[in-house]
Amino acid sequence: MKPILVLSALLILALQSHAQWFIGVKYMGASVHTDKNRNCELYRTCIGKHKRIAFHFGLALTCEYKFNNWFSAKVDQAGFRDCTGKFAGMTMFNLRGTAETGRAGDISAGMGPFWYYRRSWFAIDGYEDDGYFKTSRNNKWQTKFVWYGGEIEYNYPINENLDWSTNILPGIPVVIAVSSGIRARL
Repeated sequence: MKPILVLSALLILALQSHAQWFIGVKYMGASVHTDKNRNCELYRTCIGKHKRIAFHFGLALTCEYKFNNWFSAKVDQAGFRDCTGKFAGMTMFNLRGTAETGRAGDISAGMGPFWYYRRSWFAIDGYEDDGYFKTSRNNKWQTKFVWYGGEIEYNYPINENLDWSTNILPGIPVVIAVSSGIRARL
């Protein structure tokens, strides 16, 4: 019984020692396809010999609750155009560890589930289904749910209330996505 009381007391202290809310808006900028894809000829916003570097046009909204200086929970919601120009989105929740780097800001790494969805590519001539996505019954949407998604984020302080925030989503072995924007302390 004593260990449970001690752990409970430590948890309560940790939750109240430095609690803070953050919200952010990020531009969905670019991604790197880590392997040649059989559908790369369909990509409209990519460059390179095998079209591995893609540009995306959209936004991600973020909400983070920092329990203390080193532990937080974050929710991301993004909507953007994928590399074929079709609407895509991502919803992600992760628990994160943070390391303060003094005047240089902080860096966080998190893990948790994410859900990726896009308008189906089946209507695009030449599309070959690789079985990676689940397709809706009416073939209008393709989705992928992953329990173990990760994220790395660097926040550089602009002033007392704002940070310049850059995220890397390592969707290995398929893609590595990068986004940047503003994060505000509430």
